[in-house]
Amino acid sequence: MDDSPITLFLDEIFDEISAYMDDIGEAKELSTTVNKYAQAVRKKDRTRRALILKPFGSDRGLKKACLSHCDKLNKTREKISDSASTLNDFMINKELSCSKCMGTGVIRKPLYLREKGSAGQRTFQVKDCPECDGKGKVKFTINEESEALIMKFIEFANSLDFVLINTIHCIRNLLHSL
Repeated sequence: MDDSPITLFLDEIFDEISAYMDDIGEAKELSTTVNKYAQAVRKKDRTRRALILKPFGSDRGLKKACLSHCDKLNKTREKISDSASTLNDFMINKELSCSKCMGTGVIRKPLYLREKGSAGQRTFQVKDCPECDGKGKVKFTINEESEALIMKFIEFANSLDFVLINTIHCIRNLLHSL
């Protein structure tokens, strides 16, 4: 497997999208629960309301779970949006932050200086990163096929942003209907 910075970065983004898919599944379950609860309230069915609220403890617990999930969805949305933005910058500049030096351009290596008869003193040797030559960024060349795939991925990530915003909005609207 290729361990280039772009491959590692794309792997991180795929992990974020996987988390997004899990979050959307949870949001669907919560939305269904809130909808069923709203129907039970309208029908004045106390038994059904109690059964629906059992995992949450109360209607406040259900609302708290929904709001907490909205916050989680918002954080996921921000991560995916930031990743898409970084990927877009990569496509423009064809460079990413160096993964070896974390974009600083230098590597710090611990050294221990010892004099005879005394305890060692810890210090650091600082040198330019060999991966990026001290620039903090690594340049890439990619073929047209990979470039097209990355552009499609950016479009997909941007559409996820829209879906997440709508999902959060729908959950909040459902809560206000209670």
